[in-house]
Amino acid sequence: MKKILCLMLLVTSAWAQQPQDVVKGVQKIHEASWATGAPCWDCQADGSNVEPPAPALNLYTPGEAFQDILSEPLVYVGRDYIDPVLDANGQVTPGGNLSCIYRNSKVYVVHDGCRPSHTMNLTALSVGIYSRNGGKVTMYQEANVGSYNINQAGPNSQGSWRVESRESNPIVGQPNFSAMAAIVRQEDANYNRSHSCTIGGSSSEPKCYGPRAQEVQAQWAEESIDIWTTPLQSPWPQVHEKIIKAPRT
Repeated sequence: MKKILCLMLLVTSAWAQQPQDVVKGVQKIHEASWATGAPCWDCQADGSNVEPPAPALNLYTPGEAFQDILSEPLVYVGRDYIDPVLDANGQVTPGGNLSCIYRNSKVYVVHDGCRPSHTMNLTALSVGIYSRNGGKVTMYQEANVGSYNINQAGPNSQGSWRVESRESNPIVGQPNFSAMAAIVRQEDANYNRSHSCTIGGSSSEPKCYGPRAQEVQAQWAEESIDIWTTPLQSPWPQVHEKIIKAPRT
């Protein structure tokens, strides 16, 4: 009975507070939420004094992608069609380019058109570098006459060299060839330029798209400019060599 009486007294005391006391209590709750360093947008009366965070500037840059490839050995995942063409019976149609997929702890590398033998000539090197944390860099380089080397001239109007960075989803787990091929197809199907940077082909200057494009472009170019201005002094030759000599079985 004593416990019940004490509880009634506490409730009565709370209801007896003046309205201004209640307001002060709510204000203290608001102040406490801001003091944690993690502001609650809904705690504001109308949200008019608070701006949401700005969109991220960072894109996965060619420089970062190259360092990720060179930092560890590449493990062979498989060689097959990324997007096979099927006949009326559901069988894969012969012909077309097969792709090799490699991985390490930081990236998945998709080498389109890799040959079964290292002695076979390549007509071009097309590589997609997928960061496990999200982001993709694509490099395309046509073969020079006589041998397959880095294009020392850099981008030109014939489109023999180009590089692009764009957003992509993080890679979860250790996908095998089929699972990674499905990821590549999905990324290609959803492709748009809403947050991307590119250089090459007919353009000798970087071009970025999407919100805050100028700021993104400045950062992207600063971190990777040597790859297209002085490619032979950049990590590109090492990456080039590592990919074309990677295992294919």
